[in-house]
Amino acid sequence: MTKLLSAKAPPPEIGELEDLIPRPMLFPGENSIAYEDLRDALLGDLAPGAPYEQALAENLVTLEWEAIRHRRMRDTLIKAKARDLAVGVFSTGEVEEAFFPAEKHEMLGVDNRRGQ
Repeated sequence: MTKLLSAKAPPPEIGELEDLIPRPMLFPGENSIAYEDLRDALLGDLAPGAPYEQALAENLVTLEWEAIRHRRMRDTLIKAKARDLAVGVFSTGEVEEAFFPAEKHEMLGVDNRRGQ
């Protein structure tokens, strides 16, 4: 009994593999140069050789970019909340209840009652 060998396609070259792994879409206001700098730095350090190493490295670049994006969005939300709280304190003299629930006031030393 003879075995038939299946004809395998050669593995993709690294340049071809880049076409198969999409780069993340950048949000408005994100810097494409910063993304490319991050990508170049990580790929330079990792120096992937085999196609699978290239795929892993590209995935790592995407994960790092998403972590940076997440931190940037988190920081923006925190700054916006702090700004809203400051406006509330200066206009009403009270700290927003939703930010410091009543049961936490004593623990945090927050007195949100007027005239006291």
